Amino acid sequence: DLSAKAARFEGQDYGDVTAKASTAGNTVTYNLVSNLAGSKISADGRTQLLPDYPTSLDASLSNLPIDRVLVLAKRADIPVKGSAAGTVHLTGTVKDPQGTAELDVTNAVFYEEPVDRIRVRVSYLPDSIEVKQLDVTAGPSHLGLTAKFDHPRDNLEQGEVQFQIQNGHLDLARIRNAQLRRPGLAGTLQISGQGKGTIREAASNRVTIQDLNAHVGSTGLSLEGRSLGNLDLAASTAGGKLNFTLESGLASAMIHGRGSAALSGDYPVNAEITLSDLKWSNLQP
Repeated sequence: DLSAKAARFEGQDYGDVTAKASTAGNTVTYNLVSNLAGSKISADGRTQLLPDYPTSLDASLSNLPIDRVLVLAKRADIPVKGSAAGTVHLTGTVKDPQGTAELDVTNAVFYEEPVDRIRVRVSYLPDSIEVKQLDVTAGPSHLGLTAKFDHPRDNLEQGEVQFQIQNGHLDLARIRNAQLRRPGLAGTLQISGQGKGTIREAASNRVTIQDLNAHVGSTGLSLEGRSLGNLDLAASTAGGKLNFTLESGLASAMIHGRGSAALSGDYPVNAEITLSDLKWSNLQP
């Protein structure tokens, strides 16, 4: 058994930790309990002393202050705060590990950007990593994403990746970094898309896009109460090319754009844009 009471780091109390282990036959059973930095952490596992060490492990945590953990890791320079909670379930062997994890971060601040909640669900197999859920909520803004990476065993340098962004909408008036750069900016961005591609090991073009359909639109864009018009940007793949279009009424002008990029070589681009009724006075704040 191992225990530590009132552990301290840089003058701060980081709590207690207790670990226990016992053997019965060819199985090691272990348990860990801690209140690190005011959190609640527990882990229970069993490992068989057989080839490849078959293992089953369940762990959970709640109320873990991220900023205090960063101090403990000597990375207080990373401007992230929030409370973390989650679970981990691992099974399998050294050569065939499998697992799932869930993580919730609440009342967070990432690089001075307030975030109400982040929820992540991930599963792991020897030849794939799947993000089953990634939801980010900040006030009325929300972004949801799923993704999967299929790769050869024991090699994360190459494989097939696919993703989907669902029902993303961003309230620009509530995004602090947007306000710092453009005070008075308002409006809503809608984001959606899905795609897949290939990652190659030691290739000149490591990432190749095979399929992409994406859309970014806006409503109610304004700056300090002055309307900026709307924006619509779409992209899709067909015939080995990425085709894209742009339609905008920025500053009461009519802006049309279209083009394509070949999905090979150095990705050569061919594009054209037309403007009409664009007045400098409409661009002034």
